[in-house]
This record gives sequence, C-alpha cells and structure tokens, in this order.
Amino acid sequence: MIDRNSMIDRRIILEANLLQRSRNVVALVASYGVLGDNENIIDGLPIIRFDENQSSKRSFDKRHKEFHRLIEHENGTESSSGGQELQTARKLEEKYDQKSKENFDSIYHILSSLVGKKLALIIASIFSPRFAIARISSAQRLPKIIRGASVFFLGTLSLNLRAAVSGIATIGRRDGSNVLSIDSQIAKLKFDLSSLRARKSKLPQLLKLVRYPRHGLSALKLKNGSGKFPFGAMLCLLTFDPYIISRLWSFSNGDFSFSPKSPPKMEGVRHELSEYFSDHPLDYWETEVLRFAENLDNIDIVHAHDLTALRIAVLIGEKRNIPVVYDAHELYSYQPGIFGQRKRELFETEHTLIKYCNEVVVINSDQAGVMQMDHGHGSYTPLTNATVRPIGFDVTKRYAYAREKLNLPDDAKLVLFMGGINRGRKIHLLMEGAARAKTPVHLVFLSWGMEVQEFKLLAIELGIADRTHFVDPVPWSEVVFWAASVDAGFMPYQALDLNTRISSPNKMYEFIAAGTPMIGSSELVNVKKIVETEGFGVLIPLKDAKDYASAIDIMFDEKLGGSERFRQALIERSDQYLFESESREFAKMYDRLLNIDETLECTDEPV
Repeated sequence: MIDRNSMIDRRIILEANLLQRSRNVVALVASYGVLGDNENIIDGLPIIRFDENQSSKRSFDKRHKEFHRLIEHENGTESSSGGQELQTARKLEEKYDQKSKENFDSIYHILSSLVGKKLALIIASIFSPRFAIARISSAQRLPKIIRGASVFFLGTLSLNLRAAVSGIATIGRRDGSNVLSIDSQIAKLKFDLSSLRARKSKLPQLLKLVRYPRHGLSALKLKNGSGKFPFGAMLCLLTFDPYIISRLWSFSNGDFSFSPKSPPKMEGVRHELSEYFSDHPLDYWETEVLRFAENLDNIDIVHAHDLTALRIAVLIGEKRNIPVVYDAHELYSYQPGIFGQRKRELFETEHTLIKYCNEVVVINSDQAGVMQMDHGHGSYTPLTNATVRPIGFDVTKRYAYAREKLNLPDDAKLVLFMGGINRGRKIHLLMEGAARAKTPVHLVFLSWGMEVQEFKLLAIELGIADRTHFVDPVPWSEVVFWAASVDAGFMPYQALDLNTRISSPNKMYEFIAAGTPMIGSSELVNVKKIVETEGFGVLIPLKDAKDYASAIDIMFDEKLGGSERFRQALIERSDQYLFESESREFAKMYDRLLNIDETLECTDEPV
C-alpha cells in the first residue's frame, strides 16, 4: 500500500488488518506527516516512510533494512536489539516540531488581538519557520507561487538551505512534474550563479573558464571536437563538487539534464505511459519509492491510497506486471478550493492513469457513478468510511471521557466535532449557531489546525468561551469512547461542491459506532440516506448561523424527547454500518485479484 497524505487515514489501517487476517503480508509506504507521531508500526501494519522535503539523511540501504526489520517484527522473528537509535532520532525530531508548533501558537495567540489575524500569522511563521514550512509545504491547495515563495523565504530566514531550494523548485515547476533531487537543485543554482559571475568578470576568457569552471562547462556543451571530453573532465574536477564529479561523464559531454525526463529503467513500460512520465516526471518522493519497490523481492499487488499516490503505484504495477488498486477517497477535482489549472491537472492525471488500474475502490455508489461518467473505466468497489468499535466498548453505555477531562457537570449538554478545523468546514458558523441557540450547549472540539487560535478568539468575541473547549487529538482507540461521552455529534459541512454533497463522512460512522445522535445537513445525500432513514439524528439545510442554532435546538428539544430519542435506533441498527458489514465487497474484490476461492474473513475484531 502507498499513501502520501499528511496523516494516515484510519481506513487504511482497517483495510490492511482485514488482509492480514487472511495471512497476507501487508506493508505501507508513506511520507513523513506534519501531524501524528510518524510511527513505523500502527496496529500491526509496518510502515516505511520517505521524506517529502528531501531533508532525510538516512541512506537507501538503511531504509531497506528498517523495512525488513519491521516485517520480521510482525512475523515474530526480530531480535530484541535494533530500532532504538531510529526511535530516539525520531523522538528528537518530534520534540523540535512540537517546540516550533507551541512557539507558533503562543505568538499567534498574543498578537492576533493586537495586530490582526493575518499579520499575526505572518509574524508567528517568521519566528517559528520549522512548523510554518511543514504546514505550507503540505498545503497543496495554495497556488504554487505562493507556496514556493513562502517556503523559500522561511527557509532562507532559518538558514535551511534545503527548504529554500525546495521553495524555488516549487515556483519553477508545473504541478505534478518533476521535483529535482536536492543535490540536483543545488547544482543547478550553482551553475546559474557561476554564469552570472563570469559575465561580470573582466578576466581573460581562458582564465574565466578556470576561475568559473561551471560557466566553462556550460559554454563547453555548445562546442564540438575531440578535445571536448578531456577539457570538460578537467573543469569538472576544478569545481571540487562531489555531485558534478559523480556525473563527470555526462557533464563533460555536455549532458546537463539535472534530472532525467523519465524515471530510470523504463523497460517494460507501455509507450503511452512512458510518454506520460516523460512529460510529467517523477518527483523526489516518487523516485525514492520506485527505487525501494524495485529492490523488494516480491510484490503481488500495489494499492494506492488517494490520487497523490496513484502515479507511482501505476508505474510500479506496470514495471512489475502486477495488479493496481486505486483507493479514491475523494472526488479530487471536485473538492472545495480546487479551481482553474489545478482542477484541470488533477482531472487529467486521474483520467490518464485510471485505465491502468485493475480495481477502483470508492466511498459510495454515487462517487462510482461520477468517476465512471468522467473516466469510463470499469470495476468499482464501494467501501465506506465505516469503522470498528474498540476493545471493551459497549454501545448501550454512555462514557464520561469528555466530562471528566473538561470537568463538566452531568447535566451539561455536550456537542462534539472531531477532525481538523478551518473556516472551509464552517466551524465559525457552528460557533455562531451555538451562541444563538436557546439551548446553552458546550462545544467540544477534538481537533487540530493552524486556525485553532483564531477560533478561540472567536469564542471570546461570541461570549461562549466558557462553553467552547479545544482538546488535542487522542489515540484512535479512544475516539469512539469520546464520541460516546457526549450528547450529540455535529457535522457542520455544507453541500457547496459535488465532493462534499455525495460524501460519506468518517465522523458519521464514528458517531454511529458510538451510538451517539448526530446533527448534519439534509443536503448531504449519503448522510441523509442513513441518518434520516434510520432515525439517527437531526438533519436540516445548513446555510447560515441561524440554521446551526435551529439544528441544536431541535436536537435538544425536550418536547420531542431530547437527544435520547435517537439512542434506541442507534443501539438496534448501528451494527450494519460497522466495518465488518461494509467491507464485504472489498474482501471479494481482493479475492478476485489474489485468485482466492475462500472469502477474506471480515470479523469485526476490536482494535
């Protein structure tokens, strides 16, 4: 499996666990996320990570050894030694990340009320560049010129050469095209600088070539003759640059392709796919993943989670002649905030590569219908964002996690939101609604995000700071318990785009697993199919703050029976929406790919 998101989605772990229960060896290749602990094992799933920002100094061989050590660990054959040094290094990096984040939050909180939120955000980023660079680098929705310029500025400010060069590369490339290796980027900049200095120099031409050997190499590539190679080799040596010397043959002969136009070793790849990667070369992360995959002894299936992992998954599948599974968690080109050129690029990437996929996993049948209409490709298997109940959980009981953590009385009405928060998710309207509602509910945000400080200030402005609580993310094994410790869950999303309108939100399934009534928009078609049909909560059109207030008041209207009126339906009918039931078609799909007669065992084993 391959995943390139900022944090690993729970569905990936559940899918892997399902396959592992049928004695399949499953491993995940992922990036280092800006959120989470970057674990190398989650619930028995070994994870090998490659750095997005090209700053990892661990060698390729060490990654391979680490991967095999993880596999051996899961098979019970690992020795007691090993891995401690790696864990210590990672913990140190996490401490640096945590310190930078805390510094950012404190500065933003102090300054936002004094100089305004936008200026406070800029100042906090300048004084906490490590955290800011990580967040900006992963913000794919930002225009590349803004993303690249910001990373370059912060990298230069913090003397982080790698980040600064990465920022320049971001500005200069098309989205989806090649990101040069860090050595290539630095080498190219040095060549440009050498040429600029040589033009200003008043030295004789011959001395210029010796004084600025990179400039000499650039001039030499336009020449022909028998003396070209020895003179070029001498200039390479005069640079004293290990990167140039390692490419002495190509530079001496005038080959200045700092990064190949197509991935290495394209043998066995169909012409049209080879042409695609020639026009849209692999970036650094994809190149590292390809090298890693080429050195594995055996891969039977490659499974891409999300569009960000599809390119490299298709190439691995093609080169090794194995099935490719594309797990499309979203309608990517239909997401909110995706417009213009970026929208076209996402659509074209998916449209081009989906034909090389043997199976496509989607969230629901509506998504399958849209993708089939857009791309005309065949085998779609629905797998919702269903979850499982953790060990010891009893859906007939209520728990006290939130009340104990926040020291709230038993009669307080608690409404929970879980997940990253931002204005795009209409958190501000939820808070304004809570301020207007007749029922004085407590809002509990089990959440994270750069805008947390902004929403804390909004709570003060609305006069609900004493009823608004922000809690850091908890381990997944506690999420359902937290959901079962409140009176209602809230999904504040509005149906403003097709991707959201047909979504099957993770939070809906977590509230269902917890037996907790929920509030949402009646315009979310798949939420309506379940919540309204089964009687699991309150749905109304959500447009502005008064709608959010009305939804809260309807949920807790004692004349209607309050939130408890939905509990019996949840207790009686929630099991059919757990992962055990929802994953049966997914299991059959893998049977087909693996040519297994016996269906994968889909026991709802707690994790």
